[in-house]
Amino acid sequence: MAFAEDRIIAPPDVVVSSWGKSRVYSLFQTPQHQWRHRVCQAWFDNGCIFFGDSRDPDLSHFWTEFPLTRPWTVMSQELNAGTRVRLELDGDQVQVKHREIGQIGTLPAVLAREFARQASSQPQTLSLIDSILPASEANICKLLVTRASESILSTQIVEYATNAFCAERAKC
Repeated sequence: MAFAEDRIIAPPDVVVSSWGKSRVYSLFQTPQHQWRHRVCQAWFDNGCIFFGDSRDPDLSHFWTEFPLTRPWTVMSQELNAGTRVRLELDGDQVQVKHREIGQIGTLPAVLAREFARQASSQPQTLSLIDSILPASEANICKLLVTRASESILSTQIVEYATNAFCAERAKC
């Protein structure tokens, strides 16, 4: 069902290519005080979209993938798991930039359109490199993107992103 009608049901993460991202997650703490990922209920209730207003969750995260613009071997010393990158809206593209290297890639077009639609509401993001995946054509960078409403303090975003990055993950 999720494959046939991914607009109704939160899609499994294997449809990242058509959505431009994984499902959107929020964190919850178990009784054992461990952080876990779960599909973000507010996002799910909103039909698996963001509106750019109070219906959106205050904090959430997702994964996305994009091909690196240059061979990873050239950039390998600067691009490690946990490295922070910046997302910049440039027309109809969202460029992924490293503070020293510059542009390292471009987010998928579907996700870029979502960012462009929400440009007026200015959601805050904190993006961390999750991993570099070898591919036949180009290396693929997997990115963890934490999204926060403008009312959330930067220290809260950093703490949330750290917990999301380190939380145990289940295979979909």
